[in-house]
Amino acid sequence: MRFFYLLSGLLALLTTAVQAQYQLRPATLTDRQAQRQTGAVRFYDWDRSPSVIEFIPAGTTAVQAVPAAEVTALRLDNGPAYRGLTMQIPYYKTEALLPGESMIHHIDSTALLAELLLDSPLVQLYRFSDARTKTRYVLVKNDSVVLLHNIELQLIRREGIYNYTEPAFRRELKATLTECPTLNTDRVQYGEKSLIALLSEYLRFCRATPNTQVQARPFARPQVGIGPSAYLLGRVDDYRVSAYVLSVQVLLPKRFHNVFVLFDAGRIRYGLDPYTFAEPLVGLFGGRYIGRGAIQGKIYTGITLSTGLFDTGAGISYRKWLSVEGRYPLVARALNGFRSPMSAFLTVRALVPLSGRWAGSRPGQ
Repeated sequence: MRFFYLLSGLLALLTTAVQAQYQLRPATLTDRQAQRQTGAVRFYDWDRSPSVIEFIPAGTTAVQAVPAAEVTALRLDNGPAYRGLTMQIPYYKTEALLPGESMIHHIDSTALLAELLLDSPLVQLYRFSDARTKTRYVLVKNDSVVLLHNIELQLIRREGIYNYTEPAFRRELKATLTECPTLNTDRVQYGEKSLIALLSEYLRFCRATPNTQVQARPFARPQVGIGPSAYLLGRVDDYRVSAYVLSVQVLLPKRFHNVFVLFDAGRIRYGLDPYTFAEPLVGLFGGRYIGRGAIQGKIYTGITLSTGLFDTGAGISYRKWLSVEGRYPLVARALNGFRSPMSAFLTVRALVPLSGRWAGSRPGQ
């Protein structure tokens, strides 16, 4: 238990130290005066689209805070492109509404950085995350900025409360893309794939230049690793406990591949001289790595057949493939009143990536 508490305390310190998690990414910035600068941007895994970016011009170490309103284009090397857009963004009420009641909670006038999804000589499609972390889409045509609205409300009726959706973006697309009178917007969905398909159809009708017709950023993919793990130094009652398992780790794209799902399968062995016995072990965990360097903290929780719910671990990893952890089913043990003694487990993992070099292990990636 002391080992587990030591690692947990270390993870708490790491969490405090790296709350502002970012990568340093090479980029080219173009401002409203059409001045281009190369350098690097502190690229955060934003839940909300930023109104200010932190840019470091080439040849300096000074960090410049650049408002999104001043950004004409921000292009990351081998990565996405962005543009600063100034908009009036309505936010709708989240509580159930009575008939005739205003659906607008408030309207924000703001400038933020929007990600380019589709580029062409005629139209561009952008997306951003608003203050409620909801994804929204913007169409730009002839320098006119059209915020596409998908209104979702709860309405109170005599029979109860029901959900109501008003796909106003379909009318807005029809009114904007007038050069293609046969364009059918009635079935388009408020999502990246559907909107890009509709705009591609529009561009084909208008015979847009093929080499700039569609430049949609590919989705980031999960990354998979597999390898052996060992549970060591554990005790339950008077039994010595150890296990050797096969682990499969899936690093999810969110948070620079620092969020993971982990699956363990093997056998767990109990020993009390002169007796030993073994049983199957299956575990499923979810967690995240913490930090920006090659050495990161990690914390996770999940369920196993041997220890039950909320089997929680904390530890230190090297590039996400080698880790040392302490694990203890603290919540499950508390729920049964700690009726039988159990020690923390020392867990060692060695994983091999199956999908290329794992991302997010160095600030410069």
